[in-house]
Amino acid sequence: MSVERLNAVSRLWKWLQWLTHPVVVFVLLQLIWLAITLIWVIWFVGSGYELEQLANSVTRTYLDNQVALTVLIVGCILLGMLLFGTVLLFIMNQRQRSMINQQKIFLSSVTHELRSPLASLQLIIETLGCRQLNPETLHKLHQMGMQDVTRLTRLVHQILLSSRLDRGILPGSDAVVRVDLKELFPEVVGQLAWCDESIGERTRILCDPDVIVYQPPDLLKLVFSNILENAVKYSPKGSGIHIHARNLGDRIQVGIKDEGVGLSPRERRKIFNIFYRAEVTRKMAIPGTGMGLFIVKSLLDTLGGKISVESLGRNKGSIFEIGIPCQPKGARRSKVS
Repeated sequence: MSVERLNAVSRLWKWLQWLTHPVVVFVLLQLIWLAITLIWVIWFVGSGYELEQLANSVTRTYLDNQVALTVLIVGCILLGMLLFGTVLLFIMNQRQRSMINQQKIFLSSVTHELRSPLASLQLIIETLGCRQLNPETLHKLHQMGMQDVTRLTRLVHQILLSSRLDRGILPGSDAVVRVDLKELFPEVVGQLAWCDESIGERTRILCDPDVIVYQPPDLLKLVFSNILENAVKYSPKGSGIHIHARNLGDRIQVGIKDEGVGLSPRERRKIFNIFYRAEVTRKMAIPGTGMGLFIVKSLLDTLGGKISVESLGRNKGSIFEIGIPCQPKGARRSKVS
């Protein structure tokens, strides 16, 4: 088969795929539906005399203008209800398809996330059982094993927490204490050394003199660790990560900027949905489950905070803006120094 014929077949196949897309089919059906409705209305208005004669011959009564108008209005209302029902069913079907696709992507991602550390742990155990190793090698294997265990523990914790938050079950921690973000940020950064040993060197922290909040510290650590973990995973090796905290009186505004893959406007609208992952991250085989930012958004809602994201486009990085109230939301404050 010639190249020209292959190109023609390829174009035809693309057109067929486009014509059979659910959105295109739906739009065509609605246009046909509206055309039939318009033809029916024109026919009804233009056939008033014939309908009157038919009704007169059958029932020996005359249709006045008010009855005819009532029949027309009722018919249009019924057609409009059918149209609305069709649109509603289409929207629900699209949402269900989207959720099923996201769940499939989640299962694939979780399988990969579990397989990698388990394979590494199996190799470490086999190595320890097969040969006598010097102390330096043992120490290195111990560090690798601890990193894998930390990764698995974090993954299991995220799955359990996401499941609870998705069902509306909030975390039980209510230990509201005095938290200095200037001290919290270095601690969170240090805990992420398992995913990048150089994260301490590449992270720049700038804080106003008084960035104090009265909130559960464990929940704050979860919020910032998930955002910083994404900044590490979706940014080039060694690129900068910037944290800036400002005191705005009744709340603390935290900005976390990375130099990663960036986000499109469509992705910014969906990025906080559970299981959602941008298509470019899947193509680049970047590990992830799509639960981190869902956890962040849910926890901030619990704390009375807000989060938004900005990006100049693909490969231009992202900026997450987090607003945290200085006082707890509906909780008693207990100052602990």
